Amino acid sequence: MVTKKKHTDIWVIADHSNGELEDTSISLIAEAQRLAKDYHTGICLLMMGKVDIARVQQIDISTEAKFYIIDNELLYNYDTNTYLKVLAGIVNEYHPLLLLFADTAMGRDLAPRLSARLKIGLVTNCKLIRYERNYLAASKGVYDDQLYSDVVYLGQPPYAAMLDSSELDTYLPNKQCKAEIVRLTPYLHPTDIMTNVLSIIKGNPRSIDLSQAQVIVAGGRGILGSFELVEELADVLGASVGCTRPVIDEGFLSLERQIGQTGKTVSPKLYIACGISGATHHLAGIKNAKIVIAINCDPKAPIFKIANMKVVGDARRIIPSIIAQIQTRRQLLCSAPL
Repeated sequence: MVTKKKHTDIWVIADHSNGELEDTSISLIAEAQRLAKDYHTGICLLMMGKVDIARVQQIDISTEAKFYIIDNELLYNYDTNTYLKVLAGIVNEYHPLLLLFADTAMGRDLAPRLSARLKIGLVTNCKLIRYERNYLAASKGVYDDQLYSDVVYLGQPPYAAMLDSSELDTYLPNKQCKAEIVRLTPYLHPTDIMTNVLSIIKGNPRSIDLSQAQVIVAGGRGILGSFELVEELADVLGASVGCTRPVIDEGFLSLERQIGQTGKTVSPKLYIACGISGATHHLAGIKNAKIVIAINCDPKAPIFKIANMKVVGDARRIIPSIIAQIQTRRQLLCSAPL
């Protein structure tokens, strides 16, 4: 039986696929662990939908935690009203201190509705949460993240925050603790489902929002005139296409594909910069990229200072070689005996 103490736990509302956490949720766990350590609170991870318990048991955690699992076939496909009903009921029953949502499609849809339903404070575009003068406070980006505003939570908990996970570190446990897995069974009826999912169509990597892209190939001034090579490499890798301002000015891509301080801030697992020198405003937009590969003919290009792999040379000659190598390796893998 779960002990229900009021306003003592930090909850992470997880985005997952059959129990396998999305990177955004892993970042939220890291932030929850930091807060729990500083303020001596517990951590709870809430997973709704189709959940493989074996996968859940493999989730690393560096502090004691509870995993609340709601595996119900009526929740297998995200439905706003159903998820809201379930989450609101559980929050009213267990009384958490703080709910953390990722700034994802689900988080942006669910968090504001929960805030309105329960009349609780919500901070969106949140960069950092801290404890200050006996109050819980949050820093959020304003004016397209050019400035930061401090917001203090007033009134009684629970509170809610939608965190920009691109600003957070990836969760790396320094020790493993066994989490307590608790199955919850809220009452649901098929009539609660107001929409039916007929099919799920995977988005085109080339056109998805750059802030959500896992792999990005970007081109700059040094690849102008041969920008189709950037797009061809992106297609081979199943990556999204980004660029710097000169590419926009020449009309190769629309403004929404620009990366940098005046464009999109990205946090991909892999970022390949082709013919990009690395001006300060561009580097600000890729500071959260996990691995950066830079191709530039100038050995002193600023982007090499932050690159994990540096390739000095003309991107217009190097990119075709990379594409050819990828295609050759794929053919060898496909022809290899099983």
